[in-house]
Amino acid sequence: MKKENNEDINTLGDWYHSFKSLGIDNLQKGGIYPLNQVSKEGIILSYLRLAIEKTKASSKENISVLDLFSADCYYAFYAEKYGANIVHCVDSDKLALQQAKILINKWNIEDKIKIFAEDVFKFENAFEYDIVLCCGGLYHIYDPPELIKKIADKHKPNYLIIQTACSLNKLFDFAPYFESPAPGWTWGCRFNKSYLNDILLKNNFSIVDFTFNELEGNERVEDRGSMYYLLKRK
Repeated sequence: MKKENNEDINTLGDWYHSFKSLGIDNLQKGGIYPLNQVSKEGIILSYLRLAIEKTKASSKENISVLDLFSADCYYAFYAEKYGANIVHCVDSDKLALQQAKILINKWNIEDKIKIFAEDVFKFENAFEYDIVLCCGGLYHIYDPPELIKKIADKHKPNYLIIQTACSLNKLFDFAPYFESPAPGWTWGCRFNKSYLNDILLKNNFSIVDFTFNELEGNERVEDRGSMYYLLKRK
């Protein structure tokens, strides 16, 4: 992936992520976005790199990645950089995907990164992926178990990487906790580690690594926690 001239990068407005680490001087949305990117990206990228390296070590020739809730495809570009041959990005935010398309064209990687402007529940692809990224999406929906079951049954990844916001109050409670809509919201949900662990185990994922930190951009305790999973399919 090479650096290109950055003209026209911001013609569609500000981006979810800063791409400066990839050589692009784009304008990022303000507010919570810069701080939360710093909180999340180091852990997510370390899990992504490890999953790709382990897949390479299994003598897999073409590594495939599915990026659900991809927004501007920031992590998809890193997947390609780390050695993925096929990366499919799914999000209902058409503007964010159009922004990503600018970079896909600039870097001439249309054959590697493809975008799908669809609801993650409706996305159908006969493809089975080596790695699935599900970062920043589970807490936006009403039925996380349904989506995780679809990932396990339809996409059949060897590795699944999850990042999700959670409440600091409920995170490590022993009893499973789930609430929808999310506290103070009219949509989405909140759940704790125990609830998510149960779902993952029922869908035959084992936990390779779990990490927790705080989303520095979020003020409310209900939104400030962040859970990260690197999972392997049994």
